[in-house]
Amino acid sequence: MLPTLGQDGRWVLGARYQVVLCHSDDSWRTTELTLTVVWGESNQNLLAVAAARGAGTPAEATADDRLSGNG
Repeated sequence: MLPTLGQDGRWVLGARYQVVLCHSDDSWRTTELTLTVVWGESNQNLLAVAAARGAGTPAEATADDRLSGNG
């Protein structure tokens, strides 16, 4: 959540995980982990905004460029 964006600073996903485990010797190991998004709401561009802020670039311009294929 990016509080300075207000309600636009929130992105919620509903998802399910599929985990493949392998038993060897006396332990279990995770060999695969798959996240499947079932639903999402709010600002799906939030990761691009956060990455732009971390890079010190204007978040809104960078996020818009990425959506339009210019970034």
